[in-house]
Order: sequence, then C-alpha cells, then structure tokens
Amino acid sequence: MRDPVKTLAGICRHCGCSEDSPCRLADGEPCSWMDRTRTVCNNPSCTKAEAARKRLIAAARPKRLTSADVHALIRGRGRKRSCKAALGR
Repeated sequence: MRDPVKTLAGICRHCGCSEDSPCRLADGEPCSWMDRTRTVCNNPSCTKAEAARKRLIAAARPKRLTSADVHALIRGRGRKRSCKAALGR
C-alpha cells in the first residue's frame, strides 16, 4: 500500500500502478482510473481500500451540530457541559 500523503496524479494510491505500468484485472485487461484525479484504479482490491479510506475519513469528521445544540451553546446551557467534557472531568 502506498503512502496516501505522497500520492501523485497518475499513480494509484493503493497498489502503485501507473498509466505506464497498469496492473492487470482478473480478466487480463489493464486497469483504468476510477476518479478524476487519477489516484485510484479499478482493481477490486483498490476500490475496496478506497471505500474503507473514505469511511475512515467520514468517521473522523466532527459531528454536525443540530440547531438545538447551537441554540443551547448560544444561551450558555451547553457551554459548561462541553468545557467539562473537553477537560475530561
């Protein structure tokens, strides 16, 4: 698996294949690009790895606040609770 930080256009971030040296699919055909940035090929193992990477990125994003949460923070009701939670108390 390649380091996603150093991924360049035209090189698969998962298997490292490129336009000059594509990997082969089960039917013997060369792979092709799955995305516009040309960083993920259509090899089944790469598409599974990309789906898992996207799930991890989505899970790492902070939860969106509801309008009730925002109003509670503005009114100060949630502020003490969130500060204590941030401090681990």
